Amino acid sequence: MKSLTVPIVLLVAFSSNTSFADSKYEFRNRSASQITVIMDTCTEVHKISSGGTEVFVKANPLDQPTFRVVLDEVSDCNEKVRNSAVAAKKVDLQNAISASGILEWDGSEIR
Repeated sequence: MKSLTVPIVLLVAFSSNTSFADSKYEFRNRSASQITVIMDTCTEVHKISSGGTEVFVKANPLDQPTFRVVLDEVSDCNEKVRNSAVAAKKVDLQNAISASGILEWDGSEIR
């Protein structure tokens, strides 16, 4: 009688819901005016006063979120509001891998 050898494979299961896992993007407003910052398609929206800082925590790991600066107050985030942004910046891949980083608005561009 022949014996059959079957390799045993151990699978490590990861949760399929890895969204928002330890993401932390700090956004600093270095301008003299209050701004509204929108992440991606309104995943997160923060009003940031002059000299203020807000932390965005709802980015998907390994995603390269885009941050948009709007000078008007945003009551209803939608495509029209996102398109009215005075500046936008997609997070570079290195920061997207760690799902963290610091961005600053200086009044003319996001650094």
